[in-house]
Amino acid sequence: MEDKNLVKVVSMIGAGSWGTSIAKVIAENNSEILVKIWSFEKDVSQTINEKNENSKYLPNISLPKNIISTSSLADSLEGSDAVIFAPPSKAIYDLALKSKKYISSKTPVAYLTKGFFKLNNNVLTMSQIIEKAIPAIYKKSVAIYGPSHAEEVSEYFHTCLNVASKSKKNSQIFVKLLRSEFLEARITDDIIGVDVGGTLKNPAAIAAGMISELPNCGDNLSGALISEALKEMNALAKYFNANYSTMIDISGLGDLVATALSEKSRNRRFGKEVAKQIINNEGKSIKFKDKIFLKFKPNYIIQMMNKKINYLAEGAYAIEPLIILAEEEKIDIPVYRSLYEVLVNKKNPSLLIETIKNPQRFSEIYSKTKIQISDKKKGLEKINSKVFKNLIVERTFEKIDEKVKNSDEELSSFITRMKENNDKLASNRERALYLKMKENKFEKSLKKIISFYIKNIEDRYNFIFNFLFIKYLKLGNILFFLKNRKKSITIIGSFEKINKIKKNSNIIYISTCSKNTDYEKIISAVNKLNLPIPRFFVNSNNIKTKFKKFIIRKSGGFIVDPEKFDNAIYLETFFQYLSVLIEHGLPILYFPEYTLVENNSETFSSTNIFSIFIEALYKHTIEIAIVPMNLETKNNTTDIYISNPILLSDFTYELSASDIEKEISKSWNK
Repeated sequence: MEDKNLVKVVSMIGAGSWGTSIAKVIAENNSEILVKIWSFEKDVSQTINEKNENSKYLPNISLPKNIISTSSLADSLEGSDAVIFAPPSKAIYDLALKSKKYISSKTPVAYLTKGFFKLNNNVLTMSQIIEKAIPAIYKKSVAIYGPSHAEEVSEYFHTCLNVASKSKKNSQIFVKLLRSEFLEARITDDIIGVDVGGTLKNPAAIAAGMISELPNCGDNLSGALISEALKEMNALAKYFNANYSTMIDISGLGDLVATALSEKSRNRRFGKEVAKQIINNEGKSIKFKDKIFLKFKPNYIIQMMNKKINYLAEGAYAIEPLIILAEEEKIDIPVYRSLYEVLVNKKNPSLLIETIKNPQRFSEIYSKTKIQISDKKKGLEKINSKVFKNLIVERTFEKIDEKVKNSDEELSSFITRMKENNDKLASNRERALYLKMKENKFEKSLKKIISFYIKNIEDRYNFIFNFLFIKYLKLGNILFFLKNRKKSITIIGSFEKINKIKKNSNIIYISTCSKNTDYEKIISAVNKLNLPIPRFFVNSNNIKTKFKKFIIRKSGGFIVDPEKFDNAIYLETFFQYLSVLIEHGLPILYFPEYTLVENNSETFSSTNIFSIFIEALYKHTIEIAIVPMNLETKNNTTDIYISNPILLSDFTYELSASDIEKEISKSWNK
């Protein structure tokens, strides 16, 4: 296949703006060629076929009639003479694996996707991950990279791209398909260098977008950022044995400048949006009308509160594996590291600004930089947590799927291991769900298991039941006093600070316990002090009847079986349940002692589970106040010692669950 005339069908796997633009170029250059675009979204395929336009990702651009679209991967690849991958970086490995059976060693394969991919604890470039998924094309894949906004290419702006491959033959095929009056395609054999340069410019563009919105930051700092980013790109290129000349060519410096400084850049826009959210520094609250809709369309309101930026920025996916690689190989990249800390670990953006100004001072600056905190979300404190089910299912699936992909364990082995836990599972329904787990239906079957666990864990909060429950506790305390002439509960501590911060901070009560019903005493004390009433942790082993379970859940209790904490799926579901409740401003009461698991299998200790709970607090930018509580019961009376709150925003250097645990332990031991 030495001539483009031998190419009659081209498959574009991915219908984003860039993939659609390149499909348009090929179709217009070669009217005799059929270009088939695969789209995950059926509505995108529909508009391409019916209106000759990708209304969602490339609106107002007319597409040639020799472009068709399908949501069937098999149909898109059938009879293909050349394949181009253009999905998001996080999806490319799975798509390449699914495409493998349709692609022979003679089929030229190119890709537009930029990013690093973490697989089995190894960080790979796009060419490496695609060739790993499709061994038949080893050392023959082709990268199509360069400074190229999709909008400009679709409107015939002059553009120059690199076409990079170890296979000169395959490079020439794609050059002939792409080259036109306005688009030039240069061949290079340094595909790794093109991979690295094209990927690393994306996080730098996010940083450029962020500093463009931050106070007192302008062109001067942008110039310094580009200079420092190029230095760090060179350091990483050296690790990959890429050529220095590639880093200062169009797929390196050229792409960096275009992406970092242009308002057309998705990554720059992403950075600007992040900076705006930081500057506003406000937690979202639902309005009065939303509270009405919440009863009828709860999922819609939750989606609105968690609305994300509606375009995809590859830099956000590239940054984490990049940091992992740099740490493992001891590559010094302070500017990229500071961006990672701001995006992922919620550090104040001053860290990024000061690191750009003087990268050598990164460690010193980092140690003094606090977390960027916003007020808690408001208006959901009295909501039934069932409304979060879909969100919890999606997040739990994503985390488990990611962990499996990033581990050394094959999916089939993971499924087998989960099925072998059947003897430990309590119900026939549970066993049946695990037995149905299969590789080709992994997502569907796993989500059913997660849904089953959520249904058994979640509270079913009802305001009236909660009100009556508190009245019941209050009545019990009065009767105790009348009978014994002394208080059943004595509250000791300073509460002024908690009352001052409760409006804008989500309160998390973490308490010692001596009895299974200690949650009743905590809730009585919290109600008496006029503090937020929490959703409370109840050990399933302490609930003997369905009626009691019904009452507890309606009153705000979430029911957990600690004996299942050695099950990765159950544990992640529990983790995400807590994380979502905390994120949405629901106060929580948690007893670390209840998470102790005692059996002979390899499992989690009390401290391990407690650490996982604490880690849930770090996943959000809302202000969280941990209130340590210590219970001491003697002669049927209880002293409750309430310590000053521990604010998440007080922690700066090397965030870890152990820091919080130490502070809580200190409070308990006072």
